[in-house]
Amino acid sequence: MASFSLIAKSALLAAVLATPAAAAVVVPDSGTSQYSFEWYDGLGPIDGIESGTETQWSLMLTTESTVTFTATDDFVPGDAFGLLLGGLSTPWMSEGVSGDYFQGTYSAVLNAGSYLFSLEVTHGAEGFTSGGAYAAFDVVPTPVPLPAGGLLLMGALGGLAVLRRRKSV
Repeated sequence: MASFSLIAKSALLAAVLATPAAAAVVVPDSGTSQYSFEWYDGLGPIDGIESGTETQWSLMLTTESTVTFTATDDFVPGDAFGLLLGGLSTPWMSEGVSGDYFQGTYSAVLNAGSYLFSLEVTHGAEGFTSGGAYAAFDVVPTPVPLPAGGLLLMGALGGLAVLRRRKSV
């Protein structure tokens, strides 16, 4: 029976390694970063980030963080974008125009883990099937409350002192 378990684990590992990884631009888990993206074929998924072929941003958070993602058009007024988070359509928290250009912003507190962001062109400027725009991430880790940690440390030290006193009596 143990050999079956080993065989099953080996098969699972082989399947995971054989699965093609999604190409993605890796976003740092803190700070602000900005990326250009482009599309060539009208409406639908974007065609590249930073003049490459990657179409998704990968964000790996090591701690709970506030993540703000903003997409801003800068090619021709009239373009608009939809946000996909983990492949699912996700509404913008605010959507409007900055100057004459589309701007959508999504902001949320996300738990530690891995997240994939992507964009799709939902409306194109009249007479254009291609364009370029910018996306920006602002990632701020949630501060760990130190006073609670201090209280736990004092409690543990107090408990050790009580144990030591009991031993010496």
